[in-house]
Amino acid sequence: MKTKKMAVLSAALIIVLCAVVIVGATFALFGKKIDKSVTVTTGDVSISAEFGASPVLYSLVDGVQQKLSGESGNTFYLGGEASLDQDTGVLSLTGIIPGDKAEISLTIKNTSSVAIKYCVAANVTGSLASDAENGVIVNTGIESGTGYSWEEIAVQGEVTVTISVELPKAAEQIADGSCEVDFTIYAGQSNASDEDLETLFGLN
Repeated sequence: MKTKKMAVLSAALIIVLCAVVIVGATFALFGKKIDKSVTVTTGDVSISAEFGASPVLYSLVDGVQQKLSGESGNTFYLGGEASLDQDTGVLSLTGIIPGDKAEISLTIKNTSSVAIKYCVAANVTGSLASDAENGVIVNTGIESGTGYSWEEIAVQGEVTVTISVELPKAAEQIADGSCEVDFTIYAGQSNASDEDLETLFGLN
């Protein structure tokens, strides 16, 4: 009888020992340590922007707005003038009258390591900017909705847009005046929302 009991007890001990071995093996598998290193670098957002050599001018000729020949230089049909400072990015229009328009190309290059979104904003100051109905009209070269218009440029890509400043034919303000139009290009990473970019630059 004792022999049978000892046999059963021995069997039970063997089972327990086997269980311990199995548990130990399982623990070793799940507890394995693997070291990984992660290298982090940041991308950059940078652009360059440059106006064309000189603006193209338009004036009324026999009541119809026409492009003036290159011989007119920076002078409108009736003597107003347009001048561009390449260093400051300021296009100055002086003594223009209704129907006068200055048009110039603007090339924007993405020199970043990532794709970007950009928008062009214009700030007009001076007496010809004070009257919403009779003041100048500015076109920043990209379709504008209710706010700012953001467009994408691929890595190392570039775009050329045509911007213009015009005192419309219908304007009644013809007294001697002047204005300055300052163009600013904003750029950010392309996967940001328009709203995020406008918040970043304080545009909203």
